[in-house]
Amino acid sequence: MKWQPSCKTGGKKFAYQGVVPHPDVFYTLFSLEMPKAKSKHWKQKKVPLEDFEKAVGHIVAPMRYGSLSINSPTVTIVWDVETLQFEVKGTYAVGY
Repeated sequence: MKWQPSCKTGGKKFAYQGVVPHPDVFYTLFSLEMPKAKSKHWKQKKVPLEDFEKAVGHIVAPMRYGSLSINSPTVTIVWDVETLQFEVKGTYAVGY
């Protein structure tokens, strides 16, 4: 997260990409329920901010006169089970 003028007016988009060594690590990381063996894996999921923060903690970036924090009501998690890559997307803004 870094300061942008749009942080004052409602939010700046962020995206974080990562790779995990095994699907179990991904589901444990975000406290998600692993799908049954026969069911299809999901590709994109919207998680409420409260549930996301319970799993990974409150994300804050300090700055000179305040802090930046996630302000979107939901965080989108994109998951590719074949390549074991994931992406977390949302918006952040000034928080006090």
